[in-house]
Amino acid sequence: KNTDSLNSKIKELKSKLSDSNNYWYSFKLGVAQLEERLNEYKDREEKYIVKIRTLEMYRASDLDNIKILTNELETLKEEKDVVDRKLARLLKSSKDLKNIIESQRSKKVNEGVGYNAVPPPAADPYLSPKKDLSWTGLSEFVDDIVTDYS
Repeated sequence: KNTDSLNSKIKELKSKLSDSNNYWYSFKLGVAQLEERLNEYKDREEKYIVKIRTLEMYRASDLDNIKILTNELETLKEEKDVVDRKLARLLKSSKDLKNIIESQRSKKVNEGVGYNAVPPPAADPYLSPKKDLSWTGLSEFVDDIVTDYS
């Protein structure tokens, strides 16, 4: 009886040992799989950290570019305002100058402004082609044709 009970105990312990070995093997496989996954996650984490740092550098660069472009935009707006004010003053001055010129012209002068169709002066056949300068008393201006009728 003792041997039977010992044999049954041995079988029972062998069965428990086999189950424990199976559990131990499963546990080792699970731990190995978890370590592989942990290594994959660490590799991914390193890659993501590099990507994050790269994106942060790009973001910082973009923010700097945005600041530069914003400053340029403000400068251009200020320059545009200056040019607009100068243009407004120029237009006002031009209008004022035109009003001054218009106020200095008389109505008669204004009538002659522009194109008017005026015929050319008529040739006067009654005028002598030579000016009579005989009254000066100089011999070269004495008219040879004129004689004394007294």
